[in-house]
Amino acid sequence: MRLEMNWFGCQPVEKQTVMPFGEKVMMVPNRYSSEIINVFVEDLKNEALLRSLFHYCQTVTSGKCKSLKLFFPEELPRKKLELQGFNKVDGKRLRKKHPDFSVAALPLQDEWVLQLDNHTGSAIPIHAIDLASLLFEGKQLSLDNNGEVVA
Repeated sequence: MRLEMNWFGCQPVEKQTVMPFGEKVMMVPNRYSSEIINVFVEDLKNEALLRSLFHYCQTVTSGKCKSLKLFFPEELPRKKLELQGFNKVDGKRLRKKHPDFSVAALPLQDEWVLQLDNHTGSAIPIHAIDLASLLFEGKQLSLDNNGEVVA
């Protein structure tokens, strides 16, 4: 699974790759505004770390998350999403009503994306990660030899 986040109102951060929690996180400042930071995690192995990664980025950038995208390497699970309250918008996209931000599921080639956006000026709150957690229900989590949660 891939993760992309867009942060705004940030303190300037150099382009860097860091390894918090064992996940490779790339932080890239926007070329036109140093107050915008794009964050990429190419191979998120542990969904249980989403909240920790979000909080880490929030701390490092001192900014607010404007959008969060989770890319899943599988076909869009329409029935599962509809059971979670998503409704068809057109032939391909699904949306879930939320009072604070936009929630959409979009099919792409060989993958699909869960997209959380806030265009009203405020940020996506950390509890928005809980929406993504609904999609991991049914996945068996266990502890590895170091006591860390693994899928």
